[in-house]
Amino acid sequence: VMTPSYAPGRVELAFTDRDGLPVAVQDLQVLIGRVTEAKDDIRPEFAPAGPVYAADVPLSRGKWMVKVTARAADGTLFEQRSDLYVKG
Repeated sequence: VMTPSYAPGRVELAFTDRDGLPVAVQDLQVLIGRVTEAKDDIRPEFAPAGPVYAADVPLSRGKWMVKVTARAADGTLFEQRSDLYVKG
């Protein structure tokens, strides 16, 4: 499971297994955009930051979509789309 979170200027993605423990991923590709239009779409570079992956991304207030594609250590493809709400 991937859980996105936002603090001012920074997006973090937490990947966890069935037991809620952090897992490492490979070939991480992330699209962040508005749910209604593509003009604000960005593809930031995420890097490991302790138990999460993080990128410096300033987002304005409102609803955002986070679409993730990655591979588990065993090569299994992982894809997930989540909503991210940024408070203003």
